[in-house]
Amino acid sequence: MLIWLVASIASFSNALNKAEYLAEIQKVFLYFTTVLVFSTTLNKQKESLKEYLLKATVVSTLFLTAIGGWQFYKYQATLNVKGMMQVTSMMSNKNLFSEYIALCLPFSIAAIVMLKRIWKVLAIISSLLVFTFIIILLARSAWVALPVSFLAVLIIIVLWNALRNTDYKKHILKGLIISVASIIVFIAIAWILNNLSEDMILKRLVSVFEIDKGSAVGRLEIWAITIDIIKSNLISGIGAGNWKLIFQSKAWQQSDVMYNTQPLNDYLGIFAECGLFGFIGYVGILLTGITLFIKQIFSAQNKLPVFHMACLASLLIYCVISFFNFPKDRIEHFVFLAFLLAFSSGPYFSATQTKKIVTVPILLLIAAALIYCQWSGYHRYVAEKHTRLALEAKNNQQWKIVIKEINKAQSPYYILDPTTTPVLWYRGVAYYTLGKTDLAFVDFQSAYKANPYHTHVLNNLATCFELKGNHQKAVTLYKEAIRINPGFEDALLNLTAVLYNLKQYEQALLIMENAPASAQKNLKISERTALLKKTIEETANVKQQPQTQ
Repeated sequence: MLIWLVASIASFSNALNKAEYLAEIQKVFLYFTTVLVFSTTLNKQKESLKEYLLKATVVSTLFLTAIGGWQFYKYQATLNVKGMMQVTSMMSNKNLFSEYIALCLPFSIAAIVMLKRIWKVLAIISSLLVFTFIIILLARSAWVALPVSFLAVLIIIVLWNALRNTDYKKHILKGLIISVASIIVFIAIAWILNNLSEDMILKRLVSVFEIDKGSAVGRLEIWAITIDIIKSNLISGIGAGNWKLIFQSKAWQQSDVMYNTQPLNDYLGIFAECGLFGFIGYVGILLTGITLFIKQIFSAQNKLPVFHMACLASLLIYCVISFFNFPKDRIEHFVFLAFLLAFSSGPYFSATQTKKIVTVPILLLIAAALIYCQWSGYHRYVAEKHTRLALEAKNNQQWKIVIKEINKAQSPYYILDPTTTPVLWYRGVAYYTLGKTDLAFVDFQSAYKANPYHTHVLNNLATCFELKGNHQKAVTLYKEAIRINPGFEDALLNLTAVLYNLKQYEQALLIMENAPASAQKNLKISERTALLKKTIEETANVKQQPQTQ
């Protein structure tokens, strides 16, 4: 983890946006300190905390699935991708909900074995509910992660028995009976749910293997672009937290209202941002945790360590999910991973070792860094709060309130909102709408420095240059916006208007004819195309008319 942190810090020189870089560094530092604190504290009370963690997992999953069930009933959800969108429990989306309870499932199953009386009953209910929701939420990352972790753990159980028992066949047979019974129950649940969904679950399962269809195509394209970004900055990376900016420059954007901010693969994302050593550090964290859990499992002599098997299974689920999503940026996943890593390192993190590693100067340094993180985090929170209020005012066309709220949101720690839109762009739009073009121009220039690949920033800044008579600069910026998003209708219309005024009719028509078919269906685009064709025809006729003396 320390290697990851150092590599993240070292990527500073390539960071396009320093505020996003700083936010990512703070995130990695919090990872480091949280795992360090958990490792030292769990070392003292590890045994008692096992039972507490199992009970907490059972209670939390029952609570989350109960909310999910209420949402399913309230919104009259249908068993398909669109119908389940509102079934999010307390998470931000259904995929996050599914992935989190997938991480919890091994502990719910372990609780069935390790806990007693009412807790065992609750653990059984929790496991069945979690498995049911994982299926109906249709999150394929969780679907892939569960069998991978299950097979890995099953192999380890077989090996453990083979190494410790002369009559290990008896234990293997017992384990196989339990496994087969569990599989039958789970298949029965899946079969019932599939029938209720009119084979939607089966179709979704088949789609896991169809990499040339649906969202898999876009995911693979994003990965391919990310790999190209990695190749261009193999060692040092492009700067922590800056993937979402550099990715926009690669002209993959397919909408002028949606911006892709994640590589949908934590391994590739970290490799791109922090370089080779950052990738080694992050992967090393996960591999170390897996290795330590396996070591603890095989060091147990008399009884199979069920809790550590659950930890290993959960960590493997996390590793698989990281390949298809971005759990490192999810607070729920982050805390869960910190617990797992702490339990993996607990036996090797004695109090004596802790005193040797965590000296007073290091403690003071960590304390100072944590205070700074809290300080900057508070300012980011305030800025985000006022930005949200500005967005609400913008939707209601309350432009003076937008200006007021963005003024309050000004912070060196919060320059871009979560969609990568520069905060000052919102104020620039407000000034422009109110007729204060000079003030808008200043804000659009600042927004351009914060994110030079945001299509709306490019479009609005180009418009200001055009109003100031700098036609060439306006054309350059409009063309850049269209390069990033060929279907951006505002930029297409604005660019052709400038070229029309410059009497460059053929060039303007060529731009319109090269626009995507979806853009050409727009009434304004078709009208502009017709106008250009008519103007070119009239100009040609004028040139062909005989000159009079």
